[in-house]
Amino acid sequence: MKIYFCDLCNESIRQEDLEKSRVTTARGKMICAKCLPAESAAGSVPTGGATPIRAGGSSLGLALGLAGAVLGGAALWQALEAKDRMTSRPDPAPKLGELMLGSALELARELGPEK
Repeated sequence: MKIYFCDLCNESIRQEDLEKSRVTTARGKMICAKCLPAESAAGSVPTGGATPIRAGGSSLGLALGLAGAVLGGAALWQALEAKDRMTSRPDPAPKLGELMLGSALELARELGPEK
């Protein structure tokens, strides 16, 4: 009889767990029933002889995430630049008021004094 140990908790793996496929191996490591995720106990994750456990994401996902962050940063920078350009222009209201007042005075001179 061979004795196996869990590579996560270093507890011995019972023969009954081996026979009932409650043990998972991943990348040459044995994982006991206690260390398996809670989902595997509910039956949503298959357990058994050679079920791999995914430990990380793909490099494609990392590249897409990085590209999204760069594009999002560029869009935010453009929006802030546009806002700065809009707020740095002088307010046209005082000039418009002067023009309107000047036009009203000219019109009053042309019409002459009221009688």
